[in-house]
Amino acid sequence: MIPQKGPSTVHFDLCNACNTRCCTCWHHSPLRPALSPEWKRQCLPAERFFKLLDELNHLGGLQQIILSGMGEPTLHKDLPQMLERALQLARVTVITNGIADPPWANIAQNCDLSRLELLLSVCGYDNDSWVQFHNATPPDGFERALHTARTARACGIRVKMVQVITKHNFAGLPKMIQLAADLNLNAVSFKLASLDACTAELALSEEDRKRCLQILVPRAKGLANAKGLETDLDGFAEQLESAADSGRTAPIEKVGCHLGLRYARIDVEGAVYFCCNTALKMGHLAESPFSEIWMGPTWSQTRDQLAAGHFFEGCKCCGKIKQNLKLAQKLAQTKAHV
Repeated sequence: MIPQKGPSTVHFDLCNACNTRCCTCWHHSPLRPALSPEWKRQCLPAERFFKLLDELNHLGGLQQIILSGMGEPTLHKDLPQMLERALQLARVTVITNGIADPPWANIAQNCDLSRLELLLSVCGYDNDSWVQFHNATPPDGFERALHTARTARACGIRVKMVQVITKHNFAGLPKMIQLAADLNLNAVSFKLASLDACTAELALSEEDRKRCLQILVPRAKGLANAKGLETDLDGFAEQLESAADSGRTAPIEKVGCHLGLRYARIDVEGAVYFCCNTALKMGHLAESPFSEIWMGPTWSQTRDQLAAGHFFEGCKCCGKIKQNLKLAQKLAQTKAHV
C-alpha cells in the first residue's frame, strides 16, 4: 500500500531531556534504569526541523504537526521559532507538562494561536496526586501547570487536559473533570498507562477496573455532560474492558490500525517510526529523505500487514487507540453511505 501524498499528521520528538520523572514514563520513570546524560542532552536540530517541514509541505496532505518528545518539548531553546514556522503550515499540538514558561508569548503577534492546541499532561486532580505521579519536580509544579492552562485559554489556545490513569489516581476521575471545568478547558482525555515489567506495579487491580467501569466512568460522564466538557470517556471505557486481558490496554483487534497512510513520527536523532511504537522503525533520515522512507517498501509492507489484521506485540498497548477508534468510526460511516 503506497500513499498518494504525505502524512496528514507528523509527530516530532524535540527533546529527550525532561523536568519531571513521571512514574509511567518509558524513558524517565524512577521505576526504570536511568538513561545516560548524553542521551538526555539530545534534541532535534532546528535546521533539520525546518527542512523536514519544507519536504512535508511539498509532499502535500499535511494537516497537523505534533510537537512532543521522549522528554519535555518546551525545554527546546528554539521552540518559539519552530512553533511559528509550524503554525504557518498546519494546526499544531504541543504535548507538555506545563511546568516551563509558556512559549507562545514570543510568537503571539505573528501567529494565529487558535490553530494551536496544548495537550496538558496533568495526571492528577490536586497537588498531592500530581506530585505522586510526577516525582522529581519543582515544589510549585502543579500550580505552574494550572497557570499554563489559564494563560493558554486567555490567549485563545485550545487546551485538552490529559489524564494517564494508574492505581494511584483512578479514584479521582470525577475530580479530574471538575478541575478541567474550573479551568475552562476544552476537553479531557483519559488513557490507561501503558506498562511493562518495570512499571507493572502501577496497574489497576481487577477490583479497581470494575469500579471504574461501573461507578467512576459513569459519574465522570454525567459531570462532564453537565459542565459541557468534551471527553473521550467512551474510548477509555473500551480500554478498561480490554484490560481484563492482563497487560493489554487497547482492543486493537476489534478496532484495527488505520494510521498507515496518515501518521509518522520522527525522533531527535532522525529515526522515522510508523507510530509511537519505537520497535516499528521505518528508516533513518541520515540514510534517506523522508519522502523515500514514506513511499518505500518497509512502510508499504507494514501498512499491508496491519491492514490485514496481523498485529505486532506492542499493538496490544496501542498508544494511538483513540485515534484509531475515530478513524474506524469514520470508515464505518463512509461505508454505510456507499
